[in-house]
Order: sequence, then C-alpha cells, then structure tokens
Amino acid sequence: MLRRVFRLRFAKRHLESEIAEELEFHLAMRERSLVEQGMSPVEARATALRQFGDVGAVRDDCVSLDQQRDRAMNRASAFTDLTQDFVYAVRTLRRNFGFTAIAVATLALGIGANTAIFGLIDAVLLRKLPVPAADRLVSIGDATRVGGMSNGSPRPDLMPYRIYTELRQRSRAFSGVMASGRAPRLSMTVGAASGEPDHPRGRLVSGNYFHVLRVPAFIGRTFGTEEDGNPGASPVAVISHDYWQRRFDADPGIIGKTVTINGAGVTIVGVTPPWFTGEIVGARPEMWLPITLQPMIVPNQDWLSDPHFAFLLLLGRLNDGTTIAQARSEVQTQVPRLLRELAPDAEFAKDVDRFAPSEIQVEDGSKGFSRVRSTFFVPLMTLMAGVALLLLIVCANVA
Repeated sequence: MLRRVFRLRFAKRHLESEIAEELEFHLAMRERSLVEQGMSPVEARATALRQFGDVGAVRDDCVSLDQQRDRAMNRASAFTDLTQDFVYAVRTLRRNFGFTAIAVATLALGIGANTAIFGLIDAVLLRKLPVPAADRLVSIGDATRVGGMSNGSPRPDLMPYRIYTELRQRSRAFSGVMASGRAPRLSMTVGAASGEPDHPRGRLVSGNYFHVLRVPAFIGRTFGTEEDGNPGASPVAVISHDYWQRRFDADPGIIGKTVTINGAGVTIVGVTPPWFTGEIVGARPEMWLPITLQPMIVPNQDWLSDPHFAFLLLLGRLNDGTTIAQARSEVQTQVPRLLRELAPDAEFAKDVDRFAPSEIQVEDGSKGFSRVRSTFFVPLMTLMAGVALLLLIVCANVA
C-alpha cells in the first residue's frame, strides 16, 4: 500500500523528468548534426529549437498520453486482480464449507440485529411525517400527551378548544394552525347491520387539519372550513386508506354513505392516501372526525366551550421567513393572555399565573407527536450500542 501511495504521488513528476531528458537528447543530436554542417553552436541550438517547435507543448502532450495509457492499464489490472481475488475466495470457501456456513450465519446475525434496531430507531426517533414541507411544522403543547385530557386548572401542556380557535385567528407566525385531540371509544355500525359494531381508532381534529398538513384526499374530499362551524352542524368523517380496504373492501361507493357512530349519523366524505398514517408516531388512526362533532358522539359533556377542559395538541405551519424562535415567543405570549381573557372566574385567572409561559412547549413538529419517543429514547440508544458492539465482535471473530 505504501509503495502504491508513493508511486501515485511521484509518478507524474518522474514521468515529466524522463520526457524532458528524452526531448533534450533529440535536441542535442539535431544541434550536433547542424554543427557538423558548419553552423556555430549558438546558431545550431537556435535552429534546432525552431525546427523542433514548442518544447513545452510537446512535453505536456507526451505526459498526458502516457498518463492515459497508465490509467487504462491500471483499470484493466485492477479488474483482473479483483476477478482473481473473487475466484480464489470462492474456491477457498468451497473447500471449507463448515467455516463458510458459520461465518455467513454469524455475519447475518450481527447485520440483521443492527438493521432491525436501526429500523426501529428510524421509525420512532428519526423519521419525519410523510407530508410536504414537514420541516415547517411546529408543535404546540407537550407532544408526548397524545391521549391527554384535563378538566380543571389551566395547563401549559394541553389546549382548550376556545384557546385554539383564538390563537389560530390571532397568530402572525403561522400560515395555519390545526388541532388534534383524543377521541372517545367509537362504536360504528353500517346501515341496518346487526351484530357487534366496529370500533375504529379515531381522532378529533380541526377542520383545517388536512389543509395544514397538506394531505389531499385519495377519493372524495377532506375537511374544510365548514367543519369548524357550529357544533354538530357537519357530521362527517374521513377514513384511512387501510381501513377503507379492510372494512369496506375498497368500495369507491363508500363516499357519501352514512354510518352510525356512537348513535349519531355520520357521512363518510373521503379516504386518505395510502402513505398518510396521521401525525402521531406509532398510532394509525382509522377515522378522523371534526372536533365540532363532539357533542353528538359524547353527549352531555362540554369539551368545546369550557376553558377548564383541555385535550388538544396543536401543529402549526410556519410562514415563510418565520423561525421557530419567533413562533415560540408569540405562542408563549398569546396563550397566557388568552387564558386570562377567557377565564370563567378569578381563581382560574390566578391559576394561569402559577405556570411560567416558558412551560408552554413550542418545538420542531416535523416528526409529529409521540408518546414513545421520549419514553424509549435511552433504551433504544442503549440497544443500538449493544448490537453495534455485537457486530464488531462478529467481524473480529470472522476475521
């Protein structure tokens, strides 16, 4: 290896020296011939140079041609060496089948373990949401509380619905802010079907949910501004592509069909694309319902107008030229102010002052919300280090 490095580094300089010596030899021979014909040495030298032409250009052309030939020979030699090495390795392994089987199995174990753990880390910790321009998304609230719900004092980790609607209207940092919250247990029946109802995994979302995420409908339509109107005025649902195939046999006629959810009639208006699995890592909602449908599917409870009831996480899309730091400053200023403005009593307003605005988390939302990310970060990193060490030991043993 050292000889090869030395040769590569000094080959061109050595080649130029040899060609210069060769050219000088030809010039000297021509000069000698002219002196023998009666010219003086000085005149013979000048005449020889004039007849020979541009010595520098000739030297450069010779060096270039020689280097091209050398590279071609090296490529052919490298291919020949590689072929010979491969044939020799195959013959050696065939003669030692037992060793070959153990080596391959051992390497497969080490590589497979690393691949599996890295795949898990990628899915849980690294992968961004499969939506356009995910880097412009910002999460508002504690992204680990994907199923959180609170009914009492104001909290910095979850948002009441009224705070969300006010923040969405007043925000200057975001082009759009959507809300997502836990849905109750859903019991769905289709038509007059008898027997056990279906229990799809659901999510309550704002009308601009799909617009902020820039997720189009696979068939039908997604939600619009009408889904943010009066409570119960738009009883519609969007279902996932997987649920559409599994529960409805990919029937395109599902659009416009009315199903019964928790006793309320709901019309299916759209199906999401196959690649969209929601904004929560590790959870795949099968049905999205407008937040304003809450009074119909959870009767006798007020989740919308009561500021004590917090159950929403927010995801905003930054305006062009706006940074996360600017969005954080705006949200941490606006939310406490809104909580005080909408406080139903003096005690609630005092509770707002008990948490610092900095406790309202405003972070990169490109990876969505996740309860498992913070819980399993250290165990996954430890496991990755362990399987990487295992692969090193395997390689050392095989070597």
